[in-house]
Amino acid sequence: MGSMLVLALGLTGCQQTPPVPQKPASEAIADAIKSSENVKSSSFNIALKGDINAPKGETPSKVSMNLTISGNADSSSPKEPKANMKMTGVLSADQDSGKADLELRINKDALYANIATLTGTGMFNVPAEASQFLGKWWKFSIPAGSFDDAATKYLQGDAALTPQEKQVKDYFESGKIFTDVKFVGIEGNTHHYSATLDKKGLADFVVLAAESQGTKVTDAEKKDMQTQLAPLEMSIDMYVDRATGMISRLSGPVSYKEPVMGATAAFTYDITVGDFNKPVTVEVPANAMEVPLGGMMGTPVMGTPVMTSTDSEVVVQ
Repeated sequence: MGSMLVLALGLTGCQQTPPVPQKPASEAIADAIKSSENVKSSSFNIALKGDINAPKGETPSKVSMNLTISGNADSSSPKEPKANMKMTGVLSADQDSGKADLELRINKDALYANIATLTGTGMFNVPAEASQFLGKWWKFSIPAGSFDDAATKYLQGDAALTPQEKQVKDYFESGKIFTDVKFVGIEGNTHHYSATLDKKGLADFVVLAAESQGTKVTDAEKKDMQTQLAPLEMSIDMYVDRATGMISRLSGPVSYKEPVMGATAAFTYDITVGDFNKPVTVEVPANAMEVPLGGMMGTPVMGTPVMTSTDSEVVVQ
């Protein structure tokens, strides 16, 4: 028994504590952002929860939200995106509340949606007629060329960017939108860092991004943006995977106090990602009901199918 105890203590002594990162925290975060941009596909879980309090005397006096999103996405081919998402949202305003469960699937041709649950009371009351739309897959065709815009260029690599767009990318990778970056410790297989949002850095980034697309931002607009951002406070806990160097989790609180009327908002967010660069497949729902563009715009034309399906009756107005 004594020899076993000695052996156990010896093995414990041989275990090495993971090394603390030697780079300055701000530099380590900048490197993690750059590494994470190499992620073309991943799974994700997002949780957003919080309250908005109205100015005194206004109703509803308090609005609360609890949103969760999970799924996976693939942008390895920017013009042929793939994504699967499940969302659950609960919204309340004083004594009234509502809940929705939604599933989305996206490929280059269409967005498919299925509202599984939609319930509510008071101001969120759901008409009985809405039940006919629940538990069914609806297809919204995506017009050709929808993924040719400037946003997808950032997924195609530096060669696809203009010099101005490359500046935007470099600025984001520099981590200048964060300040007070600190190394917190080693947690599991991650390095844990903390930071706060640099509001000036964010404003500069927004201006740079706008001007890279030809939009001139005036001094008055810049000043107004800084005024709007002043009441915003955001803390960020970042978790960097020690093996891949990629950001695997972001979490923290966000708060805002409107300076004139006194409305306040306080939220928490928690985002985790994984399964980096693993294949993503999107299963096209069988017999999805198609919603034509006319129906989507709310102005169906005489003789235009409002809903169609390969196995359902076509409704014509």
